[in-house]
Amino acid sequence: MKDLWYYETKIGKMGIAGDGQGVTDVFLGERTSLPGMHLGETPLLSQAAGEIREYLDGERKGFQVEVHLEGTPFQKKVWEALCQIPYGETRSYKEVAESIGDPRACRAVGMANNKNPVMILVPCHRVVGSDGSLTGYAGGVEIKKTLLEMEDPSRTWGETAGKADRQLDIIRADVIRETLEGMAEPAFQRFASSLIPNIPRESVLGVRLPKLRKMAAKIARGDWRAYLAQAQDDSYEEIMLQGMVIGKIQAPLPEILECVRAFLPKIDNWSTCDSFCAGFKAAKVYPEEIWDFIQPYFRSQEEYQIRFAVVMLLDYYVGTSYRDRAFQILNEIRHDSYYVKMAVAWAVSIFYIHFPGDTLSFLGDRLLDDDTYNKALQKIIESRAVDAEAKERIRRMKRRS
Repeated sequence: MKDLWYYETKIGKMGIAGDGQGVTDVFLGERTSLPGMHLGETPLLSQAAGEIREYLDGERKGFQVEVHLEGTPFQKKVWEALCQIPYGETRSYKEVAESIGDPRACRAVGMANNKNPVMILVPCHRVVGSDGSLTGYAGGVEIKKTLLEMEDPSRTWGETAGKADRQLDIIRADVIRETLEGMAEPAFQRFASSLIPNIPRESVLGVRLPKLRKMAAKIARGDWRAYLAQAQDDSYEEIMLQGMVIGKIQAPLPEILECVRAFLPKIDNWSTCDSFCAGFKAAKVYPEEIWDFIQPYFRSQEEYQIRFAVVMLLDYYVGTSYRDRAFQILNEIRHDSYYVKMAVAWAVSIFYIHFPGDTLSFLGDRLLDDDTYNKALQKIIESRAVDAEAKERIRRMKRRS
């Protein structure tokens, strides 16, 4: 059983609760439903209220009252780290994560910070964004601002503090990672990771692609060279973001192609590959140059480099002038990878939609292996651009093992 009492303070009515071991809860406002709480004042609660009032009056920088924190071992480790942040100073989520020996746990640190049950006594208000912005706070951002400015009157804080520096800071790897983790959605992470079974589930943070594209556009307008020079490959989203930036940069074509060469070895799944191809708009501006550039990748032995070339073909080169060359290229690809075979089958189905007669002749030559051939037929049958009669003819073309 916990004891709970309410006190008036400079920042509003504050609830303070405790058990036999120390203060367990400090919060603003009254709570109507608090199971396991007995409404009554105790010497422990009175001591805590007195120390907090002294702190708010600028007369105290540390606390002596005992605190009893209830949480997971990880949460307790984070809360202990918060207590080590000196009065008048701040730390980023990344810095807190590093202080507990887990620099990649920014998002988990943020969640533990938000779960802190003892505001002020455990100073979660001293944790801010890497760009200097004020992030969420149980008492509200204005209260957080008040506490920080009280501790350090020489500095003015605001919800968008540091905004002028954001363009420079955004290229830092730790800021990129922290920003991505802040946009991650646990439910979407479970869904997205299930669609990419060949990469570790934990490497997918769970950030939706529209958010990544918006972030990429901002980076591409700034010092994208510095970003690419130090970008990290620790998660699916970090690699995906690099590809999106490359697709949006404005630079001489040779420089863009050098960026592509450096990026391609990082592709390790169909989603990153296909997204990169779809966003690589230089192919529309320099079609012949990009056509020449992708040729060696059709002959690569690397699974996703072949898929890159094939998806580029079906995204940008389904036209009369490339048709015959495309059929010859697709016929010569030999790789046992499922994702290569699916890309070839997909390309064949796209050519069928535009050139049904020529594609049927290509299929009739029996040049594709049985697996890729049948996958191509299935993709044609699944297309909404193919009428029912044609689909029935295609079904009869299936090879039987």
